[in-house]
Amino acid sequence: MFVEDAFHRFRKRHSSGSNDDSSSNSGSLVVDPFEFPSPIVPKIFYFMLFYCFGGYRPFVPLFLKSIGFSDSLVGMTLFFPPSLSFLAGPIWSGICDRFKCHRRAVVFCSIISAFLILLLYLIDNHPLVIIIVIVNSVVWAPLTPILDSTTYKILGKSSFLYGKQRMFGSIGFAISATLVGFLANLLGKPVYWINYPIMIFAYGLMVEYMYYDQPLDANSFTKLEDETACSLSGGNEETTPLPEDDSKTSVDLTGRMEVTPITSDDDDTEEIDIEDLNEKNSKDDQAKQMTFGQSLVVLLSNYRLLCFLLNALIVGTGMAMNNNFLGIIITEHLNGTTTLVGVGSVLNIVFELVFFFFGKQILDKLGTMKMIIVSHVALILRVLAYIVIIKGEMNAWSILPVELLHGIIFASIWSAGSRICSDLAPKGLEATSQSLLYSVYLGLGMGIGALVAGRILETSGPVAMYLTILLMTIFGLLLFIAFQIMERHIESKKLLQQQLLDSDSVELVNSNNKQQPAISTSLDNHSLSNEKEAQSHHNDPKMILRASFE
Repeated sequence: MFVEDAFHRFRKRHSSGSNDDSSSNSGSLVVDPFEFPSPIVPKIFYFMLFYCFGGYRPFVPLFLKSIGFSDSLVGMTLFFPPSLSFLAGPIWSGICDRFKCHRRAVVFCSIISAFLILLLYLIDNHPLVIIIVIVNSVVWAPLTPILDSTTYKILGKSSFLYGKQRMFGSIGFAISATLVGFLANLLGKPVYWINYPIMIFAYGLMVEYMYYDQPLDANSFTKLEDETACSLSGGNEETTPLPEDDSKTSVDLTGRMEVTPITSDDDDTEEIDIEDLNEKNSKDDQAKQMTFGQSLVVLLSNYRLLCFLLNALIVGTGMAMNNNFLGIIITEHLNGTTTLVGVGSVLNIVFELVFFFFGKQILDKLGTMKMIIVSHVALILRVLAYIVIIKGEMNAWSILPVELLHGIIFASIWSAGSRICSDLAPKGLEATSQSLLYSVYLGLGMGIGALVAGRILETSGPVAMYLTILLMTIFGLLLFIAFQIMERHIESKKLLQQQLLDSDSVELVNSNNKQQPAISTSLDNHSLSNEKEAQSHHNDPKMILRASFE
């Protein structure tokens, strides 16, 4: 009780007095990077959440095999959790967006997940294990989408710094997977079922007392990173603050940023801010009134988002086919150990860290569409390398260089996809949009991959499984390129039509301008002839005589 009261006093003293999940519409918070609310918080959250994931997910297939599951049964068991996450993720996020209960949902799901995984340490009954794995996937489903959407809210105008927050999740994943893999090999016990409950419960407590979703001032993140660089370089770095409210920043779908200065005076600026605030409040109200189905219709009506989700499904399926059974292939087909499984996870994140840390520069240089292409190409190269290693019966440790490609595949498609979902999400549907990426890539894709790979591995072996991934990824790459070409053709056609309409409008205006003097001259001539005719009638004797009789 004393600790709880102390935490509440800490939050009350250092926070701005916001309620649970209250998004700020009044501007960014200017804070010290090492006081609450702090830009360090998203980094801590990512590290903790993916530390839990790294000590749990890679070892589930090995655990199932150890209690007598066949490859097909492993694939079937691993099919249900992500498939249910595909359905549960958007539902959870839609509820949280509607009722603004993100923090409470995370805390609840973390506690339930800790309890469920602890049960795996105590039982080995097949039906109960399958039920526990399935239910845990349902309560895990909202954790990553909520953290992603909350991070984007905190970053505000500094959304390009998302990768530098997400990279701490990769670090946590690698540390956990390596540590747990080593201990499991050393002790011969499933220590992952002890590590996970402790850490996920701790994560829930941290979210309870440290959660906030108000945008921080951009200089808070810059100051934190500059001070970190200064400490690493001996204190010779200078801090370069970001511009505050004298410009508006926008990011297009290619990942390039545009900065438009505001040149209006103070009064006009204040009026614009009030109008923007009213518009945001109106959109928030509209989002709150939407049902879950209506929210999905709004999001999925964007064909660019649909195209990306299709390719995310293909890459996610290919990655799942490999990731779900790589541990089994290492231990059974290449005669490796669980230690190698853990070490491989470290190399998984090397390029992942690079891509996340330099995410802004890479997105600015390549754009989101090229990043998606990079993920396909890297997956193709990875699969080809596995085929060579297995066919050549090489040493199990020879897979380590290949594992470097994992970071390129995941970080490129996840960074690009997270940016696309953030940019295309209407106000108030941010978490729902992010949950679509999570549900398609780590939900439906992982479920299909597990089911298909398990069957192929059992009936035809690992080479056939990797050939399936290869053909599927090549098809996805060609489909994505074809869509981009078609989209550019459509956009060029629309642009040409618009130019023709503009040209016709200009010609019509010019034609009207030319006809106007001619019409005026004609009217003048007609009036003059009428006057002459009237004058002639006035001077005609017959007309005078007729008028006198009348």
